[in-house]
Amino acid sequence: MKEQELLKIIIPQAQVKAPGFLATVEFHLEKEESDLWWLCGSISSDESQSEDRLLLESEDIIDLLEDSLDIDQYCQDEVFCNHQKELAKRLTLKFSPDLKPNLIEVSLGSYLRQEHVSRGQRLTF
Repeated sequence: MKEQELLKIIIPQAQVKAPGFLATVEFHLEKEESDLWWLCGSISSDESQSEDRLLLESEDIIDLLEDSLDIDQYCQDEVFCNHQKELAKRLTLKFSPDLKPNLIEVSLGSYLRQEHVSRGQRLTF
């Protein structure tokens, strides 16, 4: 897989719920010049926006780029899904700091296999 293809991977959104709070977190991958890869997330409302990112394992990214790890397996792996949930919770707390972390529920959207996605488009769920 090429870096440009990896940057276009469609990552499902997360729905975040807490008492009096409901939001959607959008995700994408980002690469720095130093070859560090990040899972980036954003949450927004009409009044404000919050963004954050979580560093991904370099070994996993190398395996994806060398095609020794399948992107669909990686994106559905429990570890990657936990990264998404962790990032969604962090973003929610940045966005609304008075929420109690133990009351935040995160549910991930259904994963759509990359072979069924047109590479030039981002889908919304």
